[in-house]
Amino acid sequence: AEVSAESDLVLRARVLNGLGVVEIREDRNSDGERDFDEAIDLLEKRHDQPALLGQAYTGRAVAFASQGHLDLATADFSRARIALQLAGDTLALGRVEANEAVVDGKRGHYAEALAGDLRAAQRFQRFGALNEQVSTLTNAAEAQLMLLRPADALATSERSWPLPGRLEDPIAIHNYLAQRTQVLLANSTGLGGSLTLLAYVNMVGVLLASWMAFDA
Repeated sequence: AEVSAESDLVLRARVLNGLGVVEIREDRNSDGERDFDEAIDLLEKRHDQPALLGQAYTGRAVAFASQGHLDLATADFSRARIALQLAGDTLALGRVEANEAVVDGKRGHYAEALAGDLRAAQRFQRFGALNEQVSTLTNAAEAQLMLLRPADALATSERSWPLPGRLEDPIAIHNYLAQRTQVLLANSTGLGGSLTLLAYVNMVGVLLASWMAFDA
């Protein structure tokens, strides 16, 4: 049954936050923005749900960023940070930091993006959040390539190398493998680089075989 805002603001806000997350994953960013808008409106009427409010601000910021509204995204990430600090939600703060780094990258501020990615990756590692850790390290390696630091990008990519087989998020796996290819190509000089690239290709084959077996 539909939950009215009058009967339970908090429950409706949770539902809207969940819908917004799904809509963003489906690249329906304007729909996600709308649902996060409503959740924020509901939660700002109360002062006892900072975690939910921080999640709503984070979600709307991601929707804004995906639509190219970077200033609006930055403002919402700042609001999310305040709410999540009040809630003491350290893991969610890491997600804010990682998303802020994405916005810095979209602006071409690669040094700032790299610093944010590395801080967020450390936070995710402490919580054992492997999908987020690998995704953030992938973004960090991208920033290092853009800063013309291929050796550093390779070192960053190596930090994630043991992890892809343990991931559950196919998007994180795909992004890591694609970025790993770019990093190895940027560093593949001479026989040593060629052997490293060959070992990587063999490892990708093993991973793909294991995923196909799991799906079957």
